[in-house]
Amino acid sequence: MSEKRRRITTRFSKRDPAYWCERVFKNAYTYKGRRGQVGSWSVKIQLFGKRKSFTLSSHEHSQAADEACQIYQTILERGWQAVTHSRAGKSAGFHVASVSLPASIRYDAEYWKQRLIHRRYPEPAQSLRGREFSVWIEHARISQYFPLGTSDENEAASRAMRIYRTVANKGWAAANGCFPRELSLALRAMRKLKQLPLSSRQREVALLLALGEDSPSVQQRLGISSETLRDHTRKIYRRLDIHSRQALVNRLR
Repeated sequence: MSEKRRRITTRFSKRDPAYWCERVFKNAYTYKGRRGQVGSWSVKIQLFGKRKSFTLSSHEHSQAADEACQIYQTILERGWQAVTHSRAGKSAGFHVASVSLPASIRYDAEYWKQRLIHRRYPEPAQSLRGREFSVWIEHARISQYFPLGTSDENEAASRAMRIYRTVANKGWAAANGCFPRELSLALRAMRKLKQLPLSSRQREVALLLALGEDSPSVQQRLGISSETLRDHTRKIYRRLDIHSRQALVNRLR
């Protein structure tokens, strides 16, 4: 089982090795009643709707963080297929392809097809909308999810490419002005959360849940364990006198 890690409170960019310093870990084991720890570092990376564990080849903590950062950036730039595994679920001495890509690749719809994800957004219970795609766009050390409003893969990739072009050429303010749906949902929910009897951490959890984040994503973004998330969720529901995520969404809509 994995060594329990301390609560993470820093807010480094995922492109910064310092971010991964707090996320690499060493697995522990018990043999004949004695607890031990393996010598190698590991890391779990979640991106584009997938989550995998990697055993790192570096034995120094800082080097392991650099290696984890490199894996993350490779997946971000070239997709999961750019990281080949020596065995299922793990990577002992993995191979990472070069991440020096021409900037023009992000203006290719095929590039964005590999980065489309299905992400839940608060919708009326009677909504007939299908499983529409979203995309996670990162530029200039800032990242944000955008709903794409279509379940057609080709159209979704084309829209993702247009959003990225707007971000790259005109900046984030222009993109949020042209594609404001998630931003407006978040701002409306944040205004309502300020009026509710919740702690600052509970407001963070409630906002992410209301915006459709699944539990692993909330844990990763806030650096909390599944037990802590469940405890926050119970307290939120109790304080707001509700019993489900949909009730939370309705309260913040």
